[in-house]
Order: sequence, then C-alpha cells, then structure tokens
Amino acid sequence: MIADLVEGILGGLGKIIGRILVEFVFELIFYFIGYSTVKILTLGKYPTKNSTDSQDSIISCVGIVVVIIIVAVFIWGNNRI
Repeated sequence: MIADLVEGILGGLGKIIGRILVEFVFELIFYFIGYSTVKILTLGKYPTKNSTDSQDSIISCVGIVVVIIIVAVFIWGNNRI
C-alpha cells in the first residue's frame, strides 16, 4: 500500500519534471533558433514584438525544422566517403 503511494508520487513528479524539460527545450532553444531564422529570412520584418501564441508556436516549429535540417545535413555529410 505504501509502495503504491510512493510509486504514484514519484511517477507524478517524473511527469512534472519531464514536462518542464520539454517546455524548456521547446520554448527556449527551438523558439530562439526559429526566431533568428525568421528574422533573417524576412529581413527583420517578422516576428513583431507583439506576437501572439500562435505566432510563437509557428516560430518554435520553424526552429524544430531548422534543427532537423542541420542534423540531416551533418548525418549526410559524415556518411559520404
């Protein structure tokens, strides 16, 4: 009975810590990569300072795509002989 209680508490803490880490990676790392990419590609016009949540999500998705492309290029380049 106590083991189930401890297991439930630790499982809940693990989920919370995992969620915080995912939010940290998604919001900080991917957002700033996407923000920089969009600023460069649009010559500073977008994103604006008053961006909405949907624009922030799009910027983060751009960051994910950029990271995937960079990883793919490195893998492709290292596999060439």
